[in-house]
Amino acid sequence: RQRQMCIRDRYQRRVREKIMAEEILQTLLVINRVFLFRVPPLEVSNGHSASSWNLGEPIWSGSLIVTSDDKHCYLNFSSNSQLFLKVKVDTGVVEPVLDSSRYFVVKVEQGEKRAFLGLGFQERSESFDFTASLSDFKKHQNPIIINETPLDLSLKEGQKIKISLNLKKK
Repeated sequence: RQRQMCIRDRYQRRVREKIMAEEILQTLLVINRVFLFRVPPLEVSNGHSASSWNLGEPIWSGSLIVTSDDKHCYLNFSSNSQLFLKVKVDTGVVEPVLDSSRYFVVKVEQGEKRAFLGLGFQERSESFDFTASLSDFKKHQNPIIINETPLDLSLKEGQKIKISLNLKKK
């Protein structure tokens, strides 16, 4: 009996350690249908333009799941429950295009290799939700710190206040 308890305790300890070792991911956004496009080299120094992409022929279509852990945000592109691409979002990884609110450029890096993919949404509301989820993540990463020490506005011992009122007599 004591041996069974010892085995059970070791098993429970291993389960707890495994759970604590795994990262807890939070799902920020799920969009069922997005498109990825081949992006030609940048011609204008101002930024990318979706009109230069072949919008009629995406290189991939599937779902987008935006997730985050304590420190990072990830774009997970999947199709038929299989992960196609996972991109860690850092500064400059996602940029809006100049000519549309539904398209973005995503910078994908793998070692020394770098590629730019066009990301397109079917509806403006989906692209707005995408932008808002990234913005919310950034806001929670850099919260505004409020001074929580209360101000002591009480009079100290021996302090006096002189109040002068200019009252007119009737």
